[in-house]
Amino acid sequence: MSRIGQLNLDEIAAAAIEAAIYDRVEAAQISKLMELLESLKDIGLLTIFLARQVAREFWGKRGRAYSARRLANLLQDKSISEARVLLGTFRWLYEIVRAFRPRMDDVFRPGSPAPQNLFNTLMGRCLR
Repeated sequence: MSRIGQLNLDEIAAAAIEAAIYDRVEAAQISKLMELLESLKDIGLLTIFLARQVAREFWGKRGRAYSARRLANLLQDKSISEARVLLGTFRWLYEIVRAFRPRMDDVFRPGSPAPQNLFNTLMGRCLR
């Protein structure tokens, strides 16, 4: 399992893959989430906002929001400082996936637990 401190990079990579490829989340939604974290300074309210964006179909389409579910789980019980690092890492990975569009369906299925070493596999496919 790949980690930065207490953060599970495999799960963050899974959320980024889901957001960029399957949920087709716009980059502005991720920026908005990060801005709200700074203004609200409350993980619970941030999660409510994320659910609202899913309901309005700004995050995911047709009731499908794999990445929102995963992000909500990842943010649970995190401090504001940890959430900043988590969302910053998520945004970088999202941008990498959007730019490179690596084929990941052979090692990962959306909505399923992130396989061990997903982060390393993603980096390997993008940094060839």
